[in-house]
Amino acid sequence: MAKHNIYLELPLVELGKVDAMFHIKKDGKQFGKITISKGDLEWYPNKSKKPYKISWTALDIIIRQYYGEE
Repeated sequence: MAKHNIYLELPLVELGKVDAMFHIKKDGKQFGKITISKGDLEWYPNKSKKPYKISWTALDIIIRQYYGEE
């Protein structure tokens, strides 16, 4: 099973003005990164400059559907 390491980069300001960034490593190699802001969550796969974006409302709907809570 792959081992995932997650590194967090937090700004020293209120979240929303500057994004929080998570660096994700899989088996010791860069896997991607996630940025979190007031408006959405963005997933950047490794070596990708264009993120997959999802709003907090959409993420809530997806997770509730996945876990059967609706």
